[in-house]
Amino acid sequence: MNSIDYYNSISKSYEKLYKAEQIEKLIFISAFLNLIKAKEVLDVGAGTGLLEELNPHISFTVLEPSRGMLKILESKKLKNIKDICNCKLEDFQMNKKFDAVTSVTVLQDIEEKDRINFIYKLLRLGKFVILTFLKASNIRIPEELTKYLLLSKEISNDYVFIFKGI
Repeated sequence: MNSIDYYNSISKSYEKLYKAEQIEKLIFISAFLNLIKAKEVLDVGAGTGLLEELNPHISFTVLEPSRGMLKILESKKLKNIKDICNCKLEDFQMNKKFDAVTSVTVLQDIEEKDRINFIYKLLRLGKFVILTFLKASNIRIPEELTKYLLLSKEISNDYVFIFKGI
């Protein structure tokens, strides 16, 4: 089962299963978004919209490839979501620089050979990029990307990295 099928299959119970686990890092990310006074954020892998719920004052463009997760997000009728794209990052076409790009617990779902290009695309889209992934995934940030790294932090079961965009 690929990651889209997995998230489609658990979409109705996702928040029951993972909200408590996600909330600590989402609060940290929200604090950073407030610190930089972010007005427009691209959320890659937005899931059910937990980050958007925590930040009603920020305008979000959301990408979510799981139709099941997107249905939950859309049912919330969040007024701060400007654009919704039911797509993967590689299919997203927008020539715009966002104040920040977030990608929470998505990187482990990207094939290893595609991760560096995924991260570079995020860096080109955002003034800042906030990327998290599970510690258990044993992913390492490639050496050539460390020059953009501003901060790294461990929060519960995840690593959180904040990069300066390019």
